[in-house]
Amino acid sequence: MFYRRPIESANVLTTEDRLARGNQTSIDRSPWTGPKHLCKPIFATTKVGQIPGVQMSLTDGLDPTALSDQPSGCAAAPDWKPRIIAFCCNWCAYAGADLAGVSRRQYSSEVKILRVMCSGRVSPGMVLKSFASGADGIIVLGCHPGDCHYQIGNRYTEKRVDQVRELLELAGIDNSRLRLEWISAAEGEKFGRTIDELVKTIRTLGPLGGI
Repeated sequence: MFYRRPIESANVLTTEDRLARGNQTSIDRSPWTGPKHLCKPIFATTKVGQIPGVQMSLTDGLDPTALSDQPSGCAAAPDWKPRIIAFCCNWCAYAGADLAGVSRRQYSSEVKILRVMCSGRVSPGMVLKSFASGADGIIVLGCHPGDCHYQIGNRYTEKRVDQVRELLELAGIDNSRLRLEWISAAEGEKFGRTIDELVKTIRTLGPLGGI
């Protein structure tokens, strides 16, 4: 006969226990998951009373100086190159990038392409973690509305990007650092032009401070 082993009360943290540990670092309470050495705290002033288990929102304890576009003493070096990530849909945008290469359409090398099965797979946490890990700009490239391989994946993408842009504004970050564009497999020229436009925008804004 199987039975469930009871949980020892000594290992259970109550709300009072959480509140009593107010001197813990905020890195243990990152709003995303992943290895702690990759998660740098944006919400530096978050208190233990706002950790999961106690009601919390993404804007609680936000330190606007932890990540901003105009930090003190953070001017771009003469040889600075922006770090840009492009999340590309496997079925359209990634094929468009391949067509740009086959057509010898040159575009900026500062962009690192990450292939995802659908642009709807790109979650707000992935975008925020990319910024926190050092990205200066991010672009999400998906299928045109009505052409999604999964029917409505790009609709979710549009809503999520809008949500992340609102979070970036709350953090004092120019939301033009995050861009959404629809590119089909036959639009290699548009892919190259879109990448060049984003790189130009990020160079104008400069490096993202506080990383």
